[in-house]
Amino acid sequence: MRDVISKKDQYLNDLYYFEDKHLQAISNRLKNDNKWGINIGYHEISLLQFFIQQFKVKNILEVGTLYGFSTYAMAQALPEGGVVTSLEKNKENHQAATELLSATPVETKIQLIHQDAKDYLANCQKTFDLIFIDANKSGYAGYLTKSLELLTKEGLIVGDNTFLFGHVYGEGINRTSDAAINSMQSFNKSLLANKDYQVITIPTTEGMTIIKKR
Repeated sequence: MRDVISKKDQYLNDLYYFEDKHLQAISNRLKNDNKWGINIGYHEISLLQFFIQQFKVKNILEVGTLYGFSTYAMAQALPEGGVVTSLEKNKENHQAATELLSATPVETKIQLIHQDAKDYLANCQKTFDLIFIDANKSGYAGYLTKSLELLTKEGLIVGDNTFLFGHVYGEGINRTSDAAINSMQSFNKSLLANKDYQVITIPTTEGMTIIKKR
């Protein structure tokens, strides 16, 4: 998370800003609890919704719910019968998301699970059209390995914060561990030479890496 937003990012967030009363309630709660900025931005929400609609995504796995900001926005883009399964290890975050999302019109498209993502991924028998990862940064390489096994043909994995606040290219602005840097660098480059996947990193402020299964 960056403390100061650039003019470019402010412009993009303003350009793609949308907020109904439910998203407003989530953003207000994040701000009140000093967690605003951990969530993705409005232009990144627009990217996720674009992928969901263009690739006809029906089943989504989200690794890292926080308060449900991205969960709600992705559920909005899903067709009837689509589901976002969202994982959150932190009890307080999970409870806040449950409270905030239960009052929304997309409640039936959302399944919230209070569980460590590593455990869920290791035992999951479902497959997903899109897996969105925005959680523990040192876990990204491990999340990727398991996510690949759960991905449908032509499915997408989207990783947020893949610049790791600048650390992956040597300009880190916040403290982080060597394990997190190594994990994120591995996440970004491990499939570049694999012909079974297409990989592109979109240069949002924090980086968003897209992996598409052929």
